[in-house]
Amino acid sequence: MRIENLFPIAQDLAIVFPDGEETGITFSVITQDSKAFREVAKRYASQFMGSEVKPSLDVLELQNVELSVACIVGWSGIEGADGAAVPYTREKAQELLAQPELTFIREQVENFISKRARFFRKHQTPA
Repeated sequence: MRIENLFPIAQDLAIVFPDGEETGITFSVITQDSKAFREVAKRYASQFMGSEVKPSLDVLELQNVELSVACIVGWSGIEGADGAAVPYTREKAQELLAQPELTFIREQVENFISKRARFFRKHQTPA
């Protein structure tokens, strides 16, 4: 097996409304095994390790947003008020996923990235 086939790859996630209707938005996402995800997780873990203070719900919400954003590496189909495509940046993804009205988007990202098998190339076994 080629060594690159052992490493996960980015995959497309088509975002849908809660009723299942397509939004036309697609996120390119990487697995929660990624370095970016792990760095955010470690930062939060070290922040609260050994602390008597429990994180607030707002901090936990922010953590979930940051963990999801760490796995988004691009998008398509998002337009501004003027109809122009909004280019992906990590900051714009953070703003988008932090909006309480758009929790359904973050939940789709969280669900998608949690399934490790999605991020590996299909391979054939030798005959």
